[in-house]
Amino acid sequence: MSVKSIFKTSSILATVLFVLAFFLSVSLFRNLLRVRQVNNSLSQSKVILSQLEQENAKLERQLESIKTDAYSEKEARDKLNLAKEGEIVLVLPEEDVLRSLSPRRREEKEHTLPDPNWKKWLNLFI
Repeated sequence: MSVKSIFKTSSILATVLFVLAFFLSVSLFRNLLRVRQVNNSLSQSKVILSQLEQENAKLERQLESIKTDAYSEKEARDKLNLAKEGEIVLVLPEEDVLRSLSPRRREEKEHTLPDPNWKKWLNLFI
């Protein structure tokens, strides 16, 4: 083999190796970007999962409190106006009607701000 053919062969081999290294580095870079995106997505999913678990726990506590007899009794009293035997139910009129029937307070004057200090001093010297 001549020196020329050796240089030509090594030049072709170097070019092939360079192209191969370039494609491998591009592939590696893309894979690293995908891994980063998946990690970000995983982090967001963990946050959402945590929030949903907290909400689920809150709803379970609420369900347990609703299942109690005390809650059923409270709802029957408040919404259905039911009472236990021997209790007296007092039904008040609407707030507007109640205000019109109640006696007026003497303190229902308009609250005005006191005069500013400069005005007091002015009145003192005039």
